[in-house]
Amino acid sequence: MKEENNKTSLRPIDAQMVAAAAQLAGLELTEEERELMLEGLSEQRQHYPSLRTQSLANELPPALLFRPDLLTASVANAPEAGPWQPPPAPPRPADLQALAFWPLSKLAALLHAGEVSSLELTEMYLQRLQRYDPLLHCVITLTPELAREQARQADAELAAGHSRGPLHGIP
Repeated sequence: MKEENNKTSLRPIDAQMVAAAAQLAGLELTEEERELMLEGLSEQRQHYPSLRTQSLANELPPALLFRPDLLTASVANAPEAGPWQPPPAPPRPADLQALAFWPLSKLAALLHAGEVSSLELTEMYLQRLQRYDPLLHCVITLTPELAREQARQADAELAAGHSRGPLHGIP
């Protein structure tokens, strides 16, 4: 009953309400920007009651993946996610320095496919830190031996078939 009262007692969103919300958020919006937002805000507001009807147990873990294909499925019928699988590995570059600017997803694929080791990545990044820190001052305490030890451990775990997830072995 209370939810029905809330639906009927909500007044339409107007530009004045948007201006007040923007002020609270520390945003400066032009009158035109506020007017452009009205239709979208009104549409979003209509969906809030349906969100509140979903009962989620406290032990349900948060979503880690965005799955737009599940938007029409109910929570009870959602497929269970399996363990992370790396994407196909790209070819290993001849010069490992090229990996310095690769996205983590590609580094993880190389690492989990055995195309590159965690120790190799660690050595490459340590060399870069030693080369560029005098210019960038990006390191407070460099711990190369600890980094190498952890890389060796990650390599051993991956070789034994034990992956802790997509970032396992990434320095």
